[in-house]
Amino acid sequence: MRPAGIHAPDIAEEGTVKSWLDALAGGSCDAPAFLRAMHARFSTDPDGTFEVLSQLDQYYRRGRIDTETFKKIKTSLAEMVLGISTTPPAAQAPVARDVPVANEIVAPARVEQTDGHSCLDTQSSDSVGEPKIGRVLRRRYRIEAVIGQGGMGTVFQVLDEFRLETPGTQRLAIKVLHAAVAKRAELLAELRREFQSLQFLSHPNIIRVFDFDRDGASVFFTMELLTGAPLNRILQARKLLPLERPRALAVIRDIGAALSYAHSRGAVHGDLNLQNIFITGSGELRVMSFGASHKVRQTARAADPELTLPFSSSTYASCQVLEGERADARDDVFSLACIAYLLLSGSHPFPKSTAIEARAAKLRLRRPANLSGRQWQALRSALRWDRDNRPADVQQWLSDLDLSGAAKRLAPLNDLLEPPGAKQSTSGRAAAIAAGVALLLFAAYWVISHRDMLPSIDSTASRHLDGLGNPA
Repeated sequence: MRPAGIHAPDIAEEGTVKSWLDALAGGSCDAPAFLRAMHARFSTDPDGTFEVLSQLDQYYRRGRIDTETFKKIKTSLAEMVLGISTTPPAAQAPVARDVPVANEIVAPARVEQTDGHSCLDTQSSDSVGEPKIGRVLRRRYRIEAVIGQGGMGTVFQVLDEFRLETPGTQRLAIKVLHAAVAKRAELLAELRREFQSLQFLSHPNIIRVFDFDRDGASVFFTMELLTGAPLNRILQARKLLPLERPRALAVIRDIGAALSYAHSRGAVHGDLNLQNIFITGSGELRVMSFGASHKVRQTARAADPELTLPFSSSTYASCQVLEGERADARDDVFSLACIAYLLLSGSHPFPKSTAIEARAAKLRLRRPANLSGRQWQALRSALRWDRDNRPADVQQWLSDLDLSGAAKRLAPLNDLLEPPGAKQSTSGRAAAIAAGVALLLFAAYWVISHRDMLPSIDSTASRHLDGLGNPA
C-alpha cells in the first residue's frame, strides 16, 4: 500500500518517509495505512523507526499533523521499537496512551516557505566534536548555554526555534551524549530503546523527556528545562546542615514515589544520587537521569577509561551496580536508603567510601540518634550488601520507614537553601532592631505629648547664680 499519487520508492530513504508524512498531512493517507507501511519496512530496523519518530515530531510541531493522530502514531511506533507489539497494526487506528507530549505547542506559521523548504536552514553543528554555544542541532535547537556535565554527556540550554511563537515553551534542556557513549552502536541502540520506554513515564516527580535524536555524530535527547538546584548544591549551601525533619521526610517520600511509579512500569534508575535529585524554585522535586547510567556501567567492564571513570567513586550505588551488574529495583532502594540516612542523620552511612570499600572494611552502620527502632530496621534492611536480602517494593519500604511526620509539600527553594541557624540569627537581629526603633519612637512620642508636665528650665538661672558669688 502507498499514499495516493505517490510512487512506491525505496522507503529506507529519508525522503520517502517524508513522502508518506506529506500524504498523511494532506489527507491522502490515514494513520492505519501509514503505520502498516512503516511496520512493513522498519519492524526489524530500530534505526529506521527512530528516523520516522524524529520526522513525525517535526511535522507535528509545525502544525501539519493534529494532536490525536500524532499521539496514536507515536505510541504505536514506540511500541514497535520496544518490541511490545510484534504484529502489524490493525485496520482501525491504535488506542492512544498517556504519552507525555507537548500538547500545548502551536507550530509557527513561518516555518514552511513557498518553495517547500524550511526557512530555518541554519547550518547544523559539525559532525565531529561536541556542539558549541551558538550552534543549531537538527536545524532547530540553538545552543545558548552549558547547564552541566556528567558521565553520560553535557547538558545545554537550547532555544527551540520551532516554538518561537509559543511564549513560555521556547527553551528546553538538551543532553548531548559523550563520544565514548555515542560511538558504541550496541550501547546506543539500548539507550534509545530505554529512552522510548521513559517517554511513557508521566509522573510529577520525574523529569519529562521529549525526543531522542541525532545530528551527524552528535546524539542527544531533549527534556524539560528546570529552574532550581540539585539536592547536593542545596546541602552545600546549608553548610551541610541537615534539612528540618518534616522536609527531609518529604524529600524521601517524593523520591520514593518517583521510583515506585517507574518500577511499576519496568523502568529502573540505576544511578540515584544527590545530583540527580532536583528541587525547583517553587519547591517541586524531580528525579532526573532515569534508566541510562546503569546501561553504561554495565558496558564499562570493557577496558575503556572513558566509560569507567565517571562511575568509579559513586557513594550511593550498591556493590552489584559498581561491579557492573544490571541494576534492578533493589539497587534503587539501596541508593534511596543512602540518601535517606544522609537526610535524617546529617552524614553518609559510610562516609568517603563506596559500598564495595565499606563491605571490604566490614563497616558497621551507626544508628542515628533521632530514629525510632522501626525506622532503623527499615534503613538497615535496605543497606544490606547482599541484594537478595534487600526489599524490592519501594512503597512497602517507605511504609516501614514511617513518613507520617513529612511535610505535605516541600518549601520553596529559597527557604530550603537557608539553614535554620541563619534564619534564627537573622530573625533575632531583626527583632532587636525593631524593638530598639520602637522604643525610641515611643520615647519621642511621650516627650512631645507630655512636655507641658515637665519642669521648665529658666534661662536666667545661670546668670543669677553667677551674681551670687562663691561662699567664703
